[in-house]
Parts: sequence; structure tokens; C-alpha cells
Amino acid sequence: MVECVVEVKAVLKSGERNYQPLWGLSMAMIFTIPSMYTRVSFETGFYKLGGHAINLGPDNIQLGNWKENRDIALCLQ
Repeated sequence: MVECVVEVKAVLKSGERNYQPLWGLSMAMIFTIPSMYTRVSFETGFYKLGGHAINLGPDNIQLGNWKENRDIALCLQ
């Protein structure tokens, strides 16, 4: 895993703009408490690598109310 991180950082530092290993992938982030710095840094990083980040908060998905975690996961596939 560390080797992968070193490789990604080297490619990004080289100025390569077409490096998108996460192209076509989505990442769902579920924060039970607001975390602006973590959310923004994950969204930005995922976007720079070609992916799409979705921020889901407890108010968006009624986590812990009537929706089951499994149902939420199925919607994200």
C-alpha cells in the first residue's frame, strides 16, 4: 500500500494531468458529525484522481431512522 501512495504522489508532483486511476469509481462518505476539512480533502483528492465523491450525512439518508445500512449500500452499487 505504501508503494502505491509513493507512486501516486510522484505522478501528481510530476504535473501529469491525465493520471486518473479512480476514473469511473464513486466513493460515498458518511459523516455522522460535520467534518469540513476531512470531507473537502477527500472530495478534492478523489476528484483529482478521476473519481466522484458523494457526501451523505445523517440528514440526507436518515441513517439510524427507517433506512437500513444494507439498503443504503445497495443504492450505492
